[in-house]
Amino acid sequence: MVTLGLYMAATVATAFAVQPWHLFLMRFLTGRGIGVEYAAINSAIDEPIPARNRELGRVEGEHANGHRDRW
Repeated sequence: MVTLGLYMAATVATAFAVQPWHLFLMRFLTGRGIGVEYAAINSAIDEPIPARNRELGRVEGEHANGHRDRW
């Protein structure tokens, strides 16, 4: 929730930036929030999937390739 809050606050603050350094700082913080949230969301998505299908990134790879028959 902290990273989501950081992302939201930095995004809103970006809209009100009046100086270039302020814009760059807010965009940097927005990127940090997105980057950390991306790692957290992958864990949340994988959690309900059985452990045998989560090993070695099998879920993401097979899902991307369309091989869903093993689920």
